[in-house]
Amino acid sequence: MQIFLICPVRGITDEEKNAIVRYVLNLVRSGHTVHWPPRDTDQNDSVGLRICQDNRQAIEDAEEIHVWWNEKSQGSLFVLGMAFALRKKIVLVNFDSVRQTPRKSFNNVLLRIGVDYLAETTGGRLHWNDPGMDALEQGWKDFPLGTRVEVRTAGDIWRTGTVVETLNENERGIEVKCDERWHDNLEFYDGRGATVMVFMNTRRGILSNIRRIVSKK
Repeated sequence: MQIFLICPVRGITDEEKNAIVRYVLNLVRSGHTVHWPPRDTDQNDSVGLRICQDNRQAIEDAEEIHVWWNEKSQGSLFVLGMAFALRKKIVLVNFDSVRQTPRKSFNNVLLRIGVDYLAETTGGRLHWNDPGMDALEQGWKDFPLGTRVEVRTAGDIWRTGTVVETLNENERGIEVKCDERWHDNLEFYDGRGATVMVFMNTRRGILSNIRRIVSKK
């Protein structure tokens, strides 16, 4: 999937920058293509207009817009407006850092329109900003070998399959052998493999991309 990440470029702490870097790496490791403005939009522009134009094109090309929201970032606000005008699907990444306000605000707008992937995946049982969801490399043990699951793949498509590797078998994450071939890499379980990254991923990131198949009795 082609993703554009809205995030602050200047004036952020090292902690926030490192968290954004980890998020981008996890998306890439999961098979997505990410346009990350600090890296992919040339910031050498004395006026700023060309940067806005480049970002607009990248947003038009993207399938989803992910937002790491920092209300102090004017650039993020401008780019969010473009994404909204283009009717793009908006996914709010840092739900736990965005606080609802008593009066109208862009925080409130994002909390309303930003998709909570975790709630979507779990049918509302879990939410992005639940306590403990930012814990690293947690949650994968819920999916031992042989577990029947649904896994989120490219294009935001859920596919059924069976867990064939976990962190006990490799150093990356959960490998699922899907029931049907869906890509051309025949070396990866004959075109049926799918990966849910665990390494340096959070509990919310893991549980947003894989779910058990509950048998109907």
